[in-house]
Amino acid sequence: MNLAFVAPFEATCGSMARAMAEHAPVTVLTTCLGPDGRSGRYEDPGRGAIGDAVVHRFRLDASRAPSLEGRLRRRVRAGGAALPLQERWLQERGPLSSALLEYIEQQRDRFDAFVFFDLESATTVFGVPCVDVPILAPQITDWDVVQTDLLRNTARRARGFLFRSEEEQGRVARHLGVRAPFAIGDDSQPEPLVELVERLRREAG
Repeated sequence: MNLAFVAPFEATCGSMARAMAEHAPVTVLTTCLGPDGRSGRYEDPGRGAIGDAVVHRFRLDASRAPSLEGRLRRRVRAGGAALPLQERWLQERGPLSSALLEYIEQQRDRFDAFVFFDLESATTVFGVPCVDVPILAPQITDWDVVQTDLLRNTARRARGFLFRSEEEQGRVARHLGVRAPFAIGDDSQPEPLVELVERLRREAG
């Protein structure tokens, strides 16, 4: 089993990657956005490590504009925003790396599954359609925004879900109406994710 964790910045999945790497090879694909996710703080592109997990950091397309993102977000939250406007908001929200997306498309056959962290990030929204077996760890912070068509459609593309708690699983099911197989676990319980990936591999034949 060979897993790829895709995250807007590596701290999003760092603890889980470290724990999971004790059970299976893990590669973290992330952007150069700094470890705390703050605008204006960046890492150098290249390779690194989190414990036994390999990290690939990819250069961002452009710096984010928080004021523009905020205006677009308010329009999206108000409801009725067309899909192109929703996509524009996610592009501004970021983090977006064309190099990361190209790597996923070129190397997707190397991995048994891709786990995407953070439904509300451009990394996830534009990365999920690039792979055959996406697993989503949604980690939602704004439950009003996830009602948009763009994020709802992204969630429905997922073949499986990784939740941090039963409460999160129930809330996602109510808000997004998704019924895909799921695992509940965190960095102290990586085994449920291993079982989920094995189940999806069996179902894929």
